[in-house]
Amino acid sequence: MLTKGFHKHHIKPKHAGGSDAPENLVLLHPIDHAIAHLVRYKMFGDVRDRWACNWLQKIIDPAVYTEFSVERERAIKERRAVDKDFDTHMHKARSYATTCRKEGYQKAAGQAFAERFKTDADYAKPISKNRKKANAASVAVRRNRKMFMVEKVRELRQQGCQYLFISKETGFSVSMISNIVNRKSYA
Repeated sequence: MLTKGFHKHHIKPKHAGGSDAPENLVLLHPIDHAIAHLVRYKMFGDVRDRWACNWLQKIIDPAVYTEFSVERERAIKERRAVDKDFDTHMHKARSYATTCRKEGYQKAAGQAFAERFKTDADYAKPISKNRKKANAASVAVRRNRKMFMVEKVRELRQQGCQYLFISKETGFSVSMISNIVNRKSYA
């Protein structure tokens, strides 16, 4: 098969109103598919294209996922305001999700997953590997965020800001700010 390994790419994405019609689809190599979404992101600034580009390249960027989630919720809220049928659909979907949680379907699925994870090493190995990657990325993001805040504390203090103001801006306690400024912690 000549098309094996190629991706179907929507010329006009579904999130922009595109369809699955054959004239709106093109086969692209995975690298070209990522580049197409990157170009769309640079042209139109839609975070969904940035997310797709990262996903295709297996890049973990928590900031993009957060931005994508916020954008998705905003789009849902806007559509619910103008489309009565969509509002009804979303209400039913979210009610069903709540019902499933209350009735324990997620708990049963979680227990089945935990049992398989314990007994099937081939199943557990890639999941453990991905969890470690995600945890390392999360730790790195938190460390970078904390170092950014430490630098912000030092910058605000150099500008002559008082400790109480810095505390409100950064969320650090006054004693922590004192330690940062005096280089007793986060040197």
